[in-house]
Amino acid sequence: MFKLLLFIFIFFYSFVSFSDSEKNFERLYKDNSCTSCNFSGLDMSNRNFQFSEISNSNFDNASLIKSSLQSANILNSSFKGSSLIKAEFDAAKLDQSIFYEVRATAASFMGASLNSVKIDKADFRGSFMQVSNLSDSSVINSNLKAVNLSGATIEKTIFKDSDLENANFKGANLEGVVFEGVNLKNANFIGSNLKGVVFKDTYIFGAEFISSNLSNVNFNDIDFKGATFEEIIICGERIQGSIKIASFLDRIIPDEDDNSDILKSLKCQ
Repeated sequence: MFKLLLFIFIFFYSFVSFSDSEKNFERLYKDNSCTSCNFSGLDMSNRNFQFSEISNSNFDNASLIKSSLQSANILNSSFKGSSLIKAEFDAAKLDQSIFYEVRATAASFMGASLNSVKIDKADFRGSFMQVSNLSDSSVINSNLKAVNLSGATIEKTIFKDSDLENANFKGANLEGVVFEGVNLKNANFIGSNLKGVVFKDTYIFGAEFISSNLSNVNFNDIDFKGATFEEIIICGERIQGSIKIASFLDRIIPDEDDNSDILKSLKCQ
């Protein structure tokens, strides 16, 4: 008897929740506005929600594949288990939102505001995030291979146990960022501001630091082999030429041209 009552309760609750989501979707489609709404579990793919007012909403397990949400207000919303593949969030407001176990491959967030967001166990491979704002956020256990963050503002954000191989940070402002347990193989930091950045247990083989501001950077005994450091800026002073990183053979037979010690003390007075 108890099991039957439990089944009826679960069935009724699921039906009511789904009906509620459907009504909210119809309201959004009609008025282009639905704040604090529940869209969980809905298929909202290939739809146009540009300039929509949908802040404080629930998109958990919803599908927004190839949907357009440019310039939409989606502040403080939840995207847990959502599918955002090739969705367009350009210039959208997504501050304080949660992206947990999200699939957002090749999605576009160009010029979007993503301050104080939480990205965890998410797949953002190949996403376009140029000139976006991703400050005071956390990116944990996530895949951001080949993400384009050129020109972005990413101050005081924590990247932990994540894959950012081939990521593009060209011209980005990363002041105060922490990279811990991160794969930054072949990452592009050309012309970026890395003032006060912490690199801990991070792989930077093939990464390019050209005309980058490395003032007060802490590399925490990072292996510099394979990385490129040219015309770097330290405490307002540009170091001409490239930094010579000793190879294994160079360590056996010391190379007088090795000047990599510069990278071990980047603290400004």
